[in-house]
This record gives sequence, structure tokens and C-alpha cells, in this order.
Amino acid sequence: MNMKKGLPVVFGAIVGGVLGTLVLPVGFISGHGTGWSLPWHDLNMYLITWEYYVHDQWRFPLLNLPAMGYPEGGNVLFTDALPIGQLVSKVIHSVSGHAINPFGWWILVTYVLQGVMAVRIVRAAGVRSVYAAISAAVIATAFFPFMSRVWHVAVSSHFMILWALAVYLEITRQRRLPIGELLALSVVSILVNAYLVVMVMLLLAAAVITVSKERALSRREWIQLLVVILGTTAVAGIVGYGALLFGVHSLEGEGFGYFSWNPITLIVPPPLLWGHPSNALRFGTGGQYEGDSYIGVGALIIVVGSLVFLRSHVAPAMRRHWPLVIVLICFGAFAASNEVYIGRFHVLHIHLPPAILKAAGMFRSSGRFIWAPAYALSLFSLAALFKWGRRALVVPIVLIAVVLQLYEVRRLGREVRRTYDSAAPAFVNTAQVRLWMLGHARVFQFPSWGCGGLSAKPEDPTVSSLSELQINLTAARLGLATNTVYTSRLVKDCGAESQWPEKPEMDDGTLYLLNKRRVNTTAQLAALANSSRCVDAEWGLVCSRQHLMPPIANSPEQQ
Repeated sequence: MNMKKGLPVVFGAIVGGVLGTLVLPVGFISGHGTGWSLPWHDLNMYLITWEYYVHDQWRFPLLNLPAMGYPEGGNVLFTDALPIGQLVSKVIHSVSGHAINPFGWWILVTYVLQGVMAVRIVRAAGVRSVYAAISAAVIATAFFPFMSRVWHVAVSSHFMILWALAVYLEITRQRRLPIGELLALSVVSILVNAYLVVMVMLLLAAAVITVSKERALSRREWIQLLVVILGTTAVAGIVGYGALLFGVHSLEGEGFGYFSWNPITLIVPPPLLWGHPSNALRFGTGGQYEGDSYIGVGALIIVVGSLVFLRSHVAPAMRRHWPLVIVLICFGAFAASNEVYIGRFHVLHIHLPPAILKAAGMFRSSGRFIWAPAYALSLFSLAALFKWGRRALVVPIVLIAVVLQLYEVRRLGREVRRTYDSAAPAFVNTAQVRLWMLGHARVFQFPSWGCGGLSAKPEDPTVSSLSELQINLTAARLGLATNTVYTSRLVKDCGAESQWPEKPEMDDGTLYLLNKRRVNTTAQLAALANSSRCVDAEWGLVCSRQHLMPPIANSPEQQ
């Protein structure tokens, strides 16, 4: 069965949409479900950022948020809170007055586009089979690295990688540059996630190099490419990427070599799927979940099948597409980092100068870069089987692979649905916190998140982080400016903040939240903490120039 031109979108969208609706609860998609009352983990920060951004006035740069993380100010980019979704939601709110939570809708869209772009890859490889289209959509959507990005709304946009791979194949087959699509792909990646920006740009660069080595690019094409680069750079500046590259607001972070890729995860499944083996055998560090690259038993069958039956085609394809091969190898090397583990065994340390380590820290979760090689390996192998393999052999192999791929992720799908459909425990009495916040214009927390945080229960990081996030979410829903912001990069000037205890003056209209273990930093702060202006909320001290009601003990409840 061969496909007509418009069918890739139909087949890919149906497969991705069906799997997405099976995994995602309706309430989560709409933004009004139980899971959004008190979200889990990073979903809190996305919701906090959205509450501030959608109700704020329009500013320049477009994603700036001075009320979130004052005095330095914040930006949607700092919290990785899906800039493109935030912008669309803000436009809708500006026009209609309705605030639409974009995150659940976006995740559903990623499922749909995951299927669409996977089908586009096999078509771009010259395969017109309906079976190939459906199989590609299933393999790419029922893909553990994609489905397991439960807490990372923007980073789950793996369709961007597939889109770039499809454009690469189309450019190298047709030997022409679709300038409009290159600009659209580049701009969308800028508005989704910085990691995806790098992957997309390097894959597109490989396409340009491949075409240019086969024929000379015209002067017009070089000018058009320059327009794409300048246009993308302009959009980056307009939304606020410049603030991430200079001063306190920096992309640099610690964790390179820790949040890395472990090659064994490519073929050994996570315990969630089959109950074994333990992640302690799959990971060498506590952060290698970021590079979990298990492609699935179905995709493994397809890869092995292509290597066994199509050996003669592999080397010529690699020679022709050597720029792409080099890019994918570089992705894998960077993903593994300079601290290479095979399972739990540390097998290689590569000494890098401090300057290089500092630069690598800009993308400290280097394990994520294995996604592009993993998708290329799986979907290129599938396309090769249908293009060069004997149909009588290929169809049953791929059918078995697709069924196993779906069967394997069933437990993951149920876990994702359960997670999205449940609220986190209320570690603070948010109703009480709300009452304290009413009548104030802003919140000042000492220390702020990046400088130490409230540390409600330091022996339990989950409780501490969720307690603080639930407080921050309450402030965001009330529209109170706050000096604290949860982010993977340091955006606060901790040195300047540390001077406040020397002279802890209290302003009218400001609610102060203090870490009880830090109140003895200075005699002045200790005196304030012991005064009648502060009450003990268990998770911290709450202080104000206004009268504060005593806390209601042992009665945490959700908003």
C-alpha cells in the first residue's frame, strides 16, 4: 500500500493523537484537572511562571518577568517554561480575557506531531508504504525517552528533533534549501528549549554541508541562509536570550559529567517497563536518568534486522551522509561527557581544561543529546528495511516489533497517566499562607531558592522543594511579586542578598519568609525573628509589619 501526499499527516496524527489521549487525562490537558491543583515537581515552576507572565503587561524583551525574582528580575527562559506556549496564552488572554493553561495542550500536541514527523522521516527517505508510516509513528511515539519526560514540558518536544531529521533527508534528496521552513524550524526551536535549539541547528548545518559538497550553493542561497541566521538571532534577542549569556543570568551550571548518558541504557530497559534490572545497574551516577536512551525492544529488533539483512547498504549511506554521521557521533560523545560509565562502572575519565568544563556546563544535562542519535538509529533503520528489504520478510519483522514496542510501554503509559491525574501532597497549609499574603504587595524570602532556600525539611529534598514551590505558587496565583525563583541556573545575586541580614529592615506591604536555620546569621536578624512581628509556620518564619494571625497547626490543605 502506497501513500498519497497528504496521508503522512493523517496517519502520524492519528497514531500520535490516540496514544496521547490514552496517556493524558482530559483534566490535565484542559489545565483544570486534579494534577494542576498542587502539581508535582517542575510542573509547579511552569505554572508559577505562567501565572506571572499571562497576567503581566507586555514588555521588552517579550519574556521578561520583573515580578518573578526581583530585584534582578526573571524571564520565562530561566524556568524553561515553554516560551511558545506562554506567548500564545498571553495573546489569547490579551484578546479575550481568558487565561488558558498551555502545558497540557502542548504535551498532547507533542504526541500528535511526534507521529507526524516520524512519518515524514520515512517519506523523506523515499518510502511510500502505509505500513512504514504507521510503524514509524508507533515506534517514535511509544519511545521511552519521549514518554518518560513527564516533568519537562518543553524538553518533551522531541518532534523538533524528528522535524530536523526529516528536513535533513528532504534537503539531501531534493538538493534544495527550503528557506521558509528552515526559518520556521529555527524560530520554533528558539521558543521551545535551548537544548533542542542546539540539536536542530547542528542537524540543519549537516544538511547544508551535505548539499554544498554535492553542488555549489548559489549566491542567493547563501544570502537566504544569512537571513535565516539573522532572523533566528533577532527572535532570540527579542524574547530575552541575551540576558542568559551575561552577568548573573547565566547559562552556566554544575552537573556536566553527572547528568550524562550511559551507553548501556540504549539496549537495557529501565525497571519500570519489565521490573528489572535495577537502575543501580544501568546508571553510574544519580543523574544519568537525563540520558536514558532505551529505544525499546521493538526498535531494537528493527535496528538488528537492518544490520543483518542490509549490511551492504550501511557503509555507502554513511559515506554519503558523513556530515550527519559526524554530528550524531559528536552528540553521543558529548552526551557521554568526560566521565564515561558503562553500567555502574566508571571506565574513562577525560581531563578537560576548566574553561571547557565551564562552557560545557551551559548544557550540563549532556545526556539529552543522545536523543537525536537514538531517533536516527531507530527510524533510519525502519526506513531502510522498507526501502531495501524483501517485503515478505520486512512486514512480519516490523509487525512483531510494533506490537512489542506498544506492549512494552503499557506500564509507562499507566504511570504517566496516574502521575498527571494526581495532586502532590500539601506540605504547607496553602490556605493559611494565602491569608498571610493577602494585604501584601510582594514576598521576600531569605534565602531565596538559588541562595539556599527555605529548607523546610533538609533531610528530605522532595518535601523541601515542594513546600517552597507550593508557597511560591500561592504567591503567583495572588499576583504578588517575589524575590525567589526556582531554576536550574543561578539567576540571583546571592552576594547582594546575603547583606540583608546585616540590616533586616522591613517594608510596608512586604511579607517576609525566613529559613529558621538561618535566622542566627546576624544578631539583628535573630532579634527580628524573636519579635512579635514573626510567627512560626513550621516550614519557616513568617514576618510582616502588619499583624499576622497565628498559624493553624497540623491542618495542611490544598487551595
